Amino acid sequence: MCTTKRSKWNVMISIGMLIVVLPNLYQKFSGHQLSDFWSLSIMFTGITLEITGLIKMMQVRKRISGH
Repeated sequence: MCTTKRSKWNVMISIGMLIVVLPNLYQKFSGHQLSDFWSLSIMFTGITLEITGLIKMMQVRKRISGH
């Protein structure tokens, strides 16, 4: 049960990391330029997912070590 919760947050962190690099990959492979607003908005979303996943993972670890 604990492994499932941890892996859920690991997936969230991984998706966040992918979203952070997504604007750069899009610009490199498509040849189109994203505006700074959209690029930063997408990166901010990814960073938010990463931070949320890390916080939740720390909460799960704290709960497990408390038992």
